[in-house]
Amino acid sequence: MISKKGLIILISVILVIAIGGYFVIMYNPDKVEKKNEIPKMPTVEVYEKDVNTLKEINIKLPNEEYTLSFENGVFVNKSDTKLDTLLISQMASDISVMTAREVIEENATDLDKYSFSNPKSVVTAVFEDETKVIKIGEQTSGNAYFMHIEGQNTVYAIYSTKGDMFVKTFDELKDFNVLTVSDTSLLKAEIKDGEKQVSFDKRDNRWYVTPPNRQVNETVLGEKVFSYIGYIKADEFITDEDLEKYGLKTPQKSIRLKDGKGIDQTFYFGNEEEGYVYVKLSDSKEIFKADSVVLELFNVVPTDFVDTFVIDPLPNIKNVKKITLVTSDKNLSISRTESGGKVSFSLNGNSISEDKYKELYTSVISSSVTEFKNIAYENKPYCKISFEFNDSSKKTYEYALVSDRQLAVYENQKSIGYVSKQTIDTIINSLK
Repeated sequence: MISKKGLIILISVILVIAIGGYFVIMYNPDKVEKKNEIPKMPTVEVYEKDVNTLKEINIKLPNEEYTLSFENGVFVNKSDTKLDTLLISQMASDISVMTAREVIEENATDLDKYSFSNPKSVVTAVFEDETKVIKIGEQTSGNAYFMHIEGQNTVYAIYSTKGDMFVKTFDELKDFNVLTVSDTSLLKAEIKDGEKQVSFDKRDNRWYVTPPNRQVNETVLGEKVFSYIGYIKADEFITDEDLEKYGLKTPQKSIRLKDGKGIDQTFYFGNEEEGYVYVKLSDSKEIFKADSVVLELFNVVPTDFVDTFVIDPLPNIKNVKKITLVTSDKNLSISRTESGGKVSFSLNGNSISEDKYKELYTSVISSSVTEFKNIAYENKPYCKISFEFNDSSKKTYEYALVSDRQLAVYENQKSIGYVSKQTIDTIINSLK
């Protein structure tokens, strides 16, 4: 005989099993709300064609008409204008697989009430086996467009995303990303403003600026050049081709960009107006407006990116054996000699202290360029300064008189820029 306590336990177990069985029987996973599932938009299949058989799309709008050509379903640009291929590919896909939100009326007898007598767009899609002519009417009250296919009497409502595609003007198909050079393989950025020119070139994975053909601080290069190149993009295309009107007939400002894939682009910059500047690509007739912040590129100077010392890089004092300064009537020098573990210093052959040598050495190597510039070489030196190194190498800098205050300086007959005549005269006097 079951005790009272055992009976209570038995009843409890049976009750738990019964409740569990009820929920198993009643549970229907199909009725569980799928909270994360996005509800599907209702669609009506109108027709489906193979996009690879599409040959042409002609779009006729109230004020313009244009045609897009395709080969095996791939857009072929036959115009001089760079177009948005991704957008046009979407258009081809939409015209090949036509769907609607709903059927508005079957066997419609009065198409005029849907504005098809004066449509917003007539789209003619030419496939290899047939041609479809689609009329896009006014927008409905439910954020859609009326749509009708010639040869049929059915009126559809198509979603606005699809309808918007078929009422785009040619200008709306233009590619606003005018830069085609690769930012990851860029090799040259050449900036011109009248006679002023600064060129950045990548060699052996390092960037150099010319003038003076020196390796740059790449962090500064990124901040002052590369970040602004990104602003070369079209905010709006101008249909007017009057170059003189926009300051582009004989532009003073230009930027040339070249990458390692063979792409070479030159942009010309014209008038500035209300936060924009008018720009034209060299091989295109089109003019576009870009953010005028891009004009910051024309403010860069080589001294933003490199040290201004005439000698570059600055040598370690222990590596320099002799510095010679030659003028038309003087031959001056300072030298550092190591022998038997001892170091001696001299000025024009006469012994001097180490402190005096350091003072003279510093005055020579610290001479700076006031402006980096390409200057035609003339063999009319004001003076020459040569550095002889312990490894038997040598560097020679020639200084030519340009004016009462300026000298042009050259290394291996290649221009570095201008230096102050007073600075060089001070060095000459200190070495006498």
